[in-house]
Amino acid sequence: MTTQYAQLDQPTPDQGGLTEFHYSENPLENLREILPALAELSQQDKWILLIAPPQVPHETVLADWGIDTHKILVIRAEQISDKSECILKALSCGNCSAVVAWTEELFEEELHSIKSSSEQGCCEVFLFNQVQPINLEAKPVVSAEKVVCQFKTPKLTNALMPTLHTDKDNSQQRVLFI
Repeated sequence: MTTQYAQLDQPTPDQGGLTEFHYSENPLENLREILPALAELSQQDKWILLIAPPQVPHETVLADWGIDTHKILVIRAEQISDKSECILKALSCGNCSAVVAWTEELFEEELHSIKSSSEQGCCEVFLFNQVQPINLEAKPVVSAEKVVCQFKTPKLTNALMPTLHTDKDNSQQRVLFI
């Protein structure tokens, strides 16, 4: 079976890699896209780890896609204090052919570490990142020392992710939109 994503149609189990999906409402909306890749990866003698799934896909659905359900491990969100750290620990063990994780928006450094670790461990990583809708009613708060933007939502999409720049003496901060 094929997907609309060419890189998922031919997973590279000997190389590892990182694929991100962004969702705002339905956390399982893109899961169907990775099922063919998970079917192939489940043929290895390694685990497929699901980290913080909003709901665990039914075993018969996974089996219908050709996924060996005996190789699925699940870590529930309430068992995790830091999802990024959990992903990195799973990758460092070398026992997984795939890690599928549902997270909030991750920082660029976290994504770089995950991508690097996935390649070192030859493990495919599929991240389902929840993005908050942008509040267009944001009002800037300006003071003599700092320029800060207030938003009613805690996170922004990558396209409008603010970058906080601080001078060396920590006296001036400003938010830049990249």
